[in-house]
Amino acid sequence: MNTSEIRQQINQYLDQLSPDRLLLAAELLASLAEKDRQDKIRHQGQIRAEFVSSIQGKYAHLPNSSEQFARSKQEEIVK
Repeated sequence: MNTSEIRQQINQYLDQLSPDRLLLAAELLASLAEKDRQDKIRHQGQIRAEFVSSIQGKYAHLPNSSEQFARSKQEEIVK
């Protein structure tokens, strides 16, 4: 069943619902849409983390500017 057919079937079901059940269906759909949005954000975060990790692995031997700055400040404190 393709997306268009699924939407058509859902609309048929919605047409048969009482106003109270229609409101419940709307709340359920809103909840599902929010879950999908959160899953998409989580997935994008995982992809970004994997990308950053791959770059860090490739250049792990090089200090970044914040590491260098923190190290120099710590050395100043110790002196």
